[in-house]
Amino acid sequence: MAANGAANGAEEPMAEAMAELSKKLGLFERVRHLCQAVDIPLPGVVVVGEQSAGKSSLLENISGIQFPRAQNTCTRMPCVLTMLTDPMIPEPFAMVSMDSGAFESKSRCKVAEVEGRIKTLTEDHAQGEEFISRKALYVRVVRQSGPQLALIDLPGVTHNAEKMKDIHEVTVRLVEDYIKPQEMVILCVIPAMSDFGNAEVIKLARKFDPAGLRTLGVVTKCDDAAQAEASDIVEKVLMTRDSDVRLALGFHCVVNRSQKNIDEGMSRTDLWQKEVKVFSDSERLRTLPPENWGTSRLMEKIASVQEARVDECLPKIKESVRAKMLQLRQELRNLPPQAETEADQFRLFNGILVKINADLEQRVRAEYISTEACDRDLAIAPKVALMVQTFRQKLFAANPEWLGQDMIDEVTDTVETFVHGYTVDNLTGPQVFINLVKRIFVEDGLLQGEVADLIDRVAKHLGKVVYHLIEQHADLNNVVAARLALKADDVIDRLTSKATGFCDALARAQAVTSTTHGAYMVKLTQFRKSWVQEGAQRLQEILMHVLSPGGYGEGPSDASEKGALTPEFVAMVKAAPAEPQKLAILEICASLHVYTGNMIEGFVEMAAKLVKFYMVEELGNELQESWRMDLGGSKLHELFPKDVRLVQRRDHIKQMTDGLAEFMEQLSTLRIACIATPKNVRRTYAQRAAEKVSTQDEAKKAEMDQQRSHGCRRARATAQGQKELGEAEDEENEDEEEKRQRKEAEMKKERAKEVEPTSETTAPKAAAKSPAAAKAARADKADKATKETLPIALIFPGEGGEYVNMLDGVKDNAEVKEMLSQAKEILGYDLLDMCLKGPADKLAEIKYCQPAMFVGGLAGICKLKFQNKAAAEQPRCMAGLSVGEYTALCAAGVLSFEDGLRLVKLRGEAMQEAAQVGKQAMLSVAGLEQQVLEQCCADAEKQEPGSVCRIAFVLAPKFFCCAGTENAVSKLKTLADSKGALQARMESGSAYNTSLMQPAQGKLEKALQEAFPKMKPPSCDVYMNVTGQPLPAGTDPKVILRLLQKQLTSPVLWNPIIEKMIQDGVTEVYECGPLSQLKGLMQQINAQMWSKTFSMEI
Repeated sequence: MAANGAANGAEEPMAEAMAELSKKLGLFERVRHLCQAVDIPLPGVVVVGEQSAGKSSLLENISGIQFPRAQNTCTRMPCVLTMLTDPMIPEPFAMVSMDSGAFESKSRCKVAEVEGRIKTLTEDHAQGEEFISRKALYVRVVRQSGPQLALIDLPGVTHNAEKMKDIHEVTVRLVEDYIKPQEMVILCVIPAMSDFGNAEVIKLARKFDPAGLRTLGVVTKCDDAAQAEASDIVEKVLMTRDSDVRLALGFHCVVNRSQKNIDEGMSRTDLWQKEVKVFSDSERLRTLPPENWGTSRLMEKIASVQEARVDECLPKIKESVRAKMLQLRQELRNLPPQAETEADQFRLFNGILVKINADLEQRVRAEYISTEACDRDLAIAPKVALMVQTFRQKLFAANPEWLGQDMIDEVTDTVETFVHGYTVDNLTGPQVFINLVKRIFVEDGLLQGEVADLIDRVAKHLGKVVYHLIEQHADLNNVVAARLALKADDVIDRLTSKATGFCDALARAQAVTSTTHGAYMVKLTQFRKSWVQEGAQRLQEILMHVLSPGGYGEGPSDASEKGALTPEFVAMVKAAPAEPQKLAILEICASLHVYTGNMIEGFVEMAAKLVKFYMVEELGNELQESWRMDLGGSKLHELFPKDVRLVQRRDHIKQMTDGLAEFMEQLSTLRIACIATPKNVRRTYAQRAAEKVSTQDEAKKAEMDQQRSHGCRRARATAQGQKELGEAEDEENEDEEEKRQRKEAEMKKERAKEVEPTSETTAPKAAAKSPAAAKAARADKADKATKETLPIALIFPGEGGEYVNMLDGVKDNAEVKEMLSQAKEILGYDLLDMCLKGPADKLAEIKYCQPAMFVGGLAGICKLKFQNKAAAEQPRCMAGLSVGEYTALCAAGVLSFEDGLRLVKLRGEAMQEAAQVGKQAMLSVAGLEQQVLEQCCADAEKQEPGSVCRIAFVLAPKFFCCAGTENAVSKLKTLADSKGALQARMESGSAYNTSLMQPAQGKLEKALQEAFPKMKPPSCDVYMNVTGQPLPAGTDPKVILRLLQKQLTSPVLWNPIIEKMIQDGVTEVYECGPLSQLKGLMQQINAQMWSKTFSMEI
C-alpha cells in the first residue's frame, strides 16, 4: 500500500507537469503567427533535413498522421504540428488551418483526413513562382494520452530545380530563418548511410549553434544501415571518434515506414515492433544503448528538451511581449488621429489652428528662437525689418542727385523754358519745385514701384512661413493641409491688396509738397539771409552746414552720405554774386535736396508701418477668422475624409496589441516546471546527454579517454553552469521578493503613521485657545516645505482620459498593487480588471471613470518616482482638473487614499444620478473671448423658463466647455456658430459644474463633512478649481473643505491655474495619469511651458 501511495504521489506532480506543458504548447501554437508578425521568437522544435531524408516519414511515425508524399519535394511550406492531450475526448481528432489563432472556428476532422487537407492548402498557397511558400500551415492533433509536442516541419533542402530555379537558395534561406533564433531546438534529420560531417543541414545548424547545445540529430533509415555490408553508424551516433560530429543533445536512431510498408497498410504498432526487431536483431545496431534508439524514446526526449527550452525562455518572452506592446502603443499614438465624430473633428481642427496661431504669433513678436538651421529663414520680425531697410536704401539710391550737374541743368532748363519771365527771378521756384517732385516721385512711379516690391517680398515670405507652419502642425492628412494652404493664399492676397491700396495712396499723397518739419524752413530762411548779408565764401560755409549730413538733427539720408557738396553746386554758389538769376536755381536745388530726403524718410516710415500692420500684425487674426468661418462648422467633415489605409493600419495595430495583451495575460498564469521528484525531471536533456557521453568516454582506454572526453566534459560543464546560474537567479529573485515585501511593510507602517490624528486634530480645544499659535505653526510648516521644494508642478487629469488597458504599464508596481487591492475592497469591483479589459463604454461611465482616474493619477506618481524621484517627492505645487483635484489633495497629504477613493466613488455616483434628471448637454467652444461667450450663454438661457447654460470649464485661451439644459445648449451652439466660433456637442457630456449638479453637491457635502476630521494641511501648494488660485502648504483644511463643497456647481478655472503657476515660478510640469490630456491644453496656454511638460502615462 505504501508503495502504491508513493507511486501515486510521484504520478500526481508528473501529471500536473504534463498538463502545464500542454497548456504552454497550446498557447504558443495559438499565438505563433502573431508573434512571427511582430518579430517575437517563440521556443519550438524545428525539423530540418535534405530532400528525401525521411522527415515526413518521421513526423508520421511520431504523430500517427499520414503526411503528403512525393518522389521529389513533398513538403512545400512550413507545417507547425502541435500534439496535445485531453483524457476526456472519446477519440483523437485533428484541425488544419492557415491561421493558428482561428482553430476554434475550424471544424474538427479525423486524423486520417489530415493528409487531404494539407494537400489542398498546399496547392492553394504553394504554386507557380511560390512553389516553396513561406506561409505556414498549422496542424493540431488532440489525443487521450502521449507526449506533448510542437514540431515545425520545413521543406527539405534540395538542389532539384525542376519546379523552381532558385529552389536551393529558397529552402536554405527558409531553414536559416527558422533555426536562427536561440529559442529554437534544431532537429536535424539525417539518413543513416550519409556522411554526418558533410550533411548540409548539420552545417546550417552549426552556423547558428556552433557548440551544438540546441541541436538533436535524428538518424533515419537505420534498417538500411543494418543490412549494409559496412557501416559506422554506431560510431557516428555515439560520437566516439575525434572526427565524429558532436552534439550536446546527441543522436537518436529510428526506423520509419517504407513505401512498401505504407502500401501494405502497416500500423504504427506494427512499425514500432519492426523497429524493435531491427535494433535487436542487427548485430551492428544491437550495440547501441536503448536510450539512443526508438521512436517512443525520441518523443520523450523531444518533449523533455522542449519543456526545458520553454521554461528557460518564458521570462525573455514576457519581456519581449511587454516591450513590443509598448512599441505598438506608441506607434498607435503616433498615427494621425482619425476624426469620425463631429466632436473629434472639432477638437483636432481647433488644436491645429491654436498651434499654428501660437507659433505664428511668436515669430511676429520676435519671440521664436530655434537652433534648427531651416528655421533661420522662417523668422518674421527680423526678415521684414531687413526688407524695410533694403526698401529704404533703394529709395535713397533712386533719389536724384539734386546738387549734381545733371539736376542743376534740368532745373535750369525747366526754369528757362517754362517759368522764366512770368515774374521776378526769385519767385520762380515753387512751380518748378512742385513739378519736379510730382513728376519724378509720383508720376514716374518711383515710390509706388519700390513699395510694391516691398509688399511683394513680404507677402512671399509670409506665405513661406505659413506653408511651413501648416506642414508642421497640420500633418493629419493631405486634405486639411491643402485646404488650410488654399485659404491662407486667399488671406495673404487680401492683405496684400489692402496694404497695396494704402501704400499707393500714401505715394500719391507725396504730390502735396508740404512739410511740417520745422528744421526745413529754419535752414532755408537762414540760407536766404546769409545770401544777402555775406559773401560767397561765407555762403558756401552756411550751405555746407545746412546741406551737410545731420543738418536737420536726424539720421543722414543716403544722398547726403555720398560726400561733400558737388563742384557744380559750389561753382554756382561762387557765381551767385555775379549772376543773381542763379540764386533761384540755387535755392530750388538746395530745397529739393533737403525736402526729398525728408520726404523719403517719412514715406519709408509710414509705408513700413502700413505693411507691418495690415500684412504682419493682422495675419494671424485674418487666418484664424478665414479658416474657422470657411472651413469650420458644418464643413468640418470635408477636412477629415476617412482614410481607409490609416483605418486598416490602426485596426491592424490594435488587433496585434489586443492579441499580445491577451497573450501576456495568459503568460502570467504559466508556471516554470519545478517538480520535486523524480530528480532527473528537473535536469535538461542536454545535461543528461552530456553526462551519458562522459560516462561512455570514461569507460574507454586511458590513452583515448583524455582526447575523446574533452568535448563532452565541456558540454557537461556548460550545462552544469547553466543549472548553477539558474539556481543563483532563483536565489536572487528570492532576495528581491524579500526586499519587496520589506518595502511594502515599511510603506504600510508609514501610511499608518500618516492617518494617526495629529496634535491639531486630536486637541481642537487647545488649538482653539491659541489660534495665533496654530497659525504661526502652519506658516512655519509651509515656509519649511517651500524651502525644501523644487520649482516643479504635478498635475492630474480628470474625466475623459480613461481608456481600455490603462494601468497595464504600472500594475506590477508594488505601491500600485497595494492601491488596487484596497480599491477592490472599497469599490466592490475589480478596478484593474475593468481598466485592462473594459468594455470602453462602461469604463467611460462617470461612476467608473472617476475612481479609475483617481487611482491612475496616483499610479502616475509611482511611475515618476522611478524616473525622477526628486520631482515626485519635492514638488512645489499640485493641481488637478475636476476629479483630478481629489488626486492632487491625496498626493499632497490632505486626504488618505482610502478617504479620497470613497469620496471620489460617491462623487461619480452622485454626478451620474444628477445627470439623468432632465435633458442635459455639454458643448465645447473655441475662438471666442470669455465675455462674449458669457453673453451668448446668457442669451441662450433666456429662451425658456428654467433654462441653464453656463461656462463649465475654462480650459485654455478662447477654449471652453459650456453645459446646461439641452435646449439652451442647442441655442448656444447656434449663437456660437454665428460668431464664427468652432463648437461641437460632447456625446458623453452632461451639465457638470453648473447649478444642475446641486443634488450631487448636497450628497458630497455630507460625505466631506464626515471626512473632514481626518483631513490634514497640504504638504505643498495646491491650486484649486473654484478660485484658480493656490492654497499654500499648511493651509487649514477648513478652507479646502469649503472649496470642495462648491466644486460641483462652479466652473473649473484650469487656464487661470496654469497661468498662475507659471507666474509663481514653476519651471517644469509633470502630468501624472493616462494619456497626455493636460499636456495638449498646455500647448494652447503656454507654448514655452508645453516643451517643459512631461507625461507619466500609465
